[in-house]
Order: sequence, then structure tokens, then C-alpha cells
Amino acid sequence: MHQDDVSLITTVYNEGDNIGSFLESYLRQSVHAGEVVVVDGGSTDGTAAIIARFAEAHPSLKIRLIIDESCCRRFSKGPIARGRNRAIGEARGPLIAVTDAGCRIDESWLEEISAPFAADPAPDVVAGFYRTAEDTPFLREYAAIFIPLQEDFLPSSRSIAFRKSCWERVGGYPEGSYTAEDTIFDLRLKEAGFRFVTNKRALVTWQFARDKEELVRKLSQYGHDEGLNRMYAGRYLYRLCALLFPPLMLPKLILEGRRRRLTLRKMYFFYWHQCRGYLSGLRDGFSNEQ
Repeated sequence: MHQDDVSLITTVYNEGDNIGSFLESYLRQSVHAGEVVVVDGGSTDGTAAIIARFAEAHPSLKIRLIIDESCCRRFSKGPIARGRNRAIGEARGPLIAVTDAGCRIDESWLEEISAPFAADPAPDVVAGFYRTAEDTPFLREYAAIFIPLQEDFLPSSRSIAFRKSCWERVGGYPEGSYTAEDTIFDLRLKEAGFRFVTNKRALVTWQFARDKEELVRKLSQYGHDEGLNRMYAGRYLYRLCALLFPPLMLPKLILEGRRRRLTLRKMYFFYWHQCRGYLSGLRDGFSNEQ
């Protein structure tokens, strides 16, 4: 495998506050991709101009900026998936590395996320890892809850790489919902029989929310889109039952409480907003079918 075989893709929309730190973190990579394809969904805050200036200042990074206004919520139910699909469709490399522009990528991330493809046998999908930003008291309070604990977790598209042929085989990222698109994409790759490996050294740092208000919106949105796609019915049934009978939360508190800094109050908070979103998603899904 040659590094030029790797295309790094991401999609952005109004990322003016953090796109600079993302680009700088890519500049500091131990190796660089053969190209970087960025799809902007029609940002109105100067994001595209920041990317264009950076690309002009660093031509060796081969950053291609594509502005596609259909990749935003005004025109698409799944703008993130649509943007990724557009970027991957434009990518020239046979290997695709994916992250989010809201992340900061470790200096060896691209090297680590692409290295397993040189192994024998080579995988089809490499699942990187992520940690959460802990820059404020709010982020430190909730950060550990979002860290995956098990080795066989479904990768997030904050940190993943795969063969472009795999993306083609499963029909790309599903564009029917705002979130959950990467989970559905992972499940389709699994169902197609593609070989996954995990590399915990392929790390990115992700800021999950700036404050509690944004966290509530995200939890509700995640729940809504999982309900819309009728995912994890058993998991949500447990959460609903736990809301009605909180002692049901005790086994999870015992198993994961210390590592995730969980408390009964935090679990109730999470379950309430996730389940509220999930029921709303189920309702919308049934309405769409009628």
C-alpha cells in the first residue's frame, strides 16, 4: 500500500469556529494522504474561504474543496451522509479515510488508520478510536460516557478507513436521516461480510457538545434517528423500563459506572432525552409509511 492510495474525506457546514484547528492538525500529520476532499454544504460563516486559503497556502496537501449546497439540512434529510457520499464519489484513491472537521486528529492518525491495509491478510475496514475533549468542566463531567469500551464496537465515522469498493458494494452512506448514518453504514458493511480490524492508536479528539443545551439536542436527535430507522429496539425498551423503574439501572452502574463516571442522575438524564427522541422517531417513521 502506498500513501497516495489513500483519499481523506470530510464534509463541513458552518465550521468556521473549529475548521482551522482541524486543518492545522492535518498539517501536523506524520504522513499525508494522496489527496483531501472536502465537501462544504454551502456554509454561510466563511468556512469555505478558510479552507480555500489554507489549501492555497499548502498546495502539497492536495486539498480539493467542493461546494454543494444540497449537502445541508435545507435540501437533504441526511446532509452528512450526502456530503460524505459526494466526497467519496469524487475521491481518486482506492482507500478512503474518514473523519469529521469538528475533530482534532492525532499526529499519527492517518498513518495508523491506513497502516493495517498493508498487512497480510489485509482488512476491508479499519476502525480507529476517539476520545472526547475535556477542555471545560462541562466536557470533563460528561466526557467518559461517550468513550467506547469494548474492542468490537461499531466504528464512528470520526475515525474510520475502508476500501472504496466496499462503499460502492453497500450503496454508500444512507441519506435518510441526519444521524445514525455511520452506524447503518457499519452494519451494512458487516452484513456484506467485510473484514474489520480495530486500531486504538488511530485517535481523534471529539467535542461532543459545547454545553448541556447542545447535549440535549444531540441526544434527542440520536434517539430520533435510531427510532426512525427502527434500530436497537431491545436497548430502548430497557431504557424505557429503567425510566419507569430506576433500580433497573443498577447493573449498568455496577459494570460501567466507575469507568464512565456514571451516576443515577446522569443515566436518567441520558435515557430520558434518548427515549423521548426515539419515540418521536418511531412516530415519524410510521407517519412516513402511511
